[in-house]
Amino acid sequence: MLKRTITAIIFVPIVILIVLKCSFTIIFLVVTVVSVLGMIEWLKLDDKQINIVKTFYILFSIFFSISIMRFPSFIQPVVLGIIVIHLLLNFENVQKESILKKAFYLSAVFYIALYTYFYKLAITDKGREVLILILFSIWIGDTAALFFGKKWGKHPLSPRISPHKTIEGAISGVIMGTAVAFLSGMFSIELKHGFLFCFTANIVGILGDLAESVPKRVFGKKDSGNLLPGHGGILDRLDSLSFAIPAIYYLKMLIE
Repeated sequence: MLKRTITAIIFVPIVILIVLKCSFTIIFLVVTVVSVLGMIEWLKLDDKQINIVKTFYILFSIFFSISIMRFPSFIQPVVLGIIVIHLLLNFENVQKESILKKAFYLSAVFYIALYTYFYKLAITDKGREVLILILFSIWIGDTAALFFGKKWGKHPLSPRISPHKTIEGAISGVIMGTAVAFLSGMFSIELKHGFLFCFTANIVGILGDLAESVPKRVFGKKDSGNLLPGHGGILDRLDSLSFAIPAIYYLKMLIE
């Protein structure tokens, strides 16, 4: 718990500073670096070696993520089309194990691409403020879920995927995370929008948490890495946010 607290004390101010004060170019570069680190963690879940094939998927992940952030939107369907054609043309020549491995690697590309929405949200009108609000909401919600889940949790949320998470913890996390909306005024965000953003983020964040747990359970890993002492790896720290941030981006686009 001490390591977790120290890591948070060090990194939280850095994240806030980057989001609120740094240029969009710096945010873009930070998201790109974090995406690469997350991709490496994902590919190391099956074994620790990074071979030529994995290197290709890392480079492909970088290109795909950058295309989402910087290139016209028609680029992504073209890339996906190329992938589908490649798989279809080679379907009869590959073994079942190879297909599963390719699916695992491709799923990493698409999952890591969700991180690009940190940048996409930040560059919208009042996007920095909304991003900070959601970060606080998820952090508070996750902390509450951990505390109340350990103290009073009795009913597993998803025993096969994440056996230590409880329904009581999840509900507590959503309530406390949504309560952060009362800070909306500090960020010039309408209170009703703040509640909508925080509630949505914490509900969708549960799905993100469970989704990130699936590959770890498949390969029998507790954490995706050890880059952040007390928190695990990049994937572990951004699990809830990986689904929450894209959801808030599209919700924000819908209500504006």
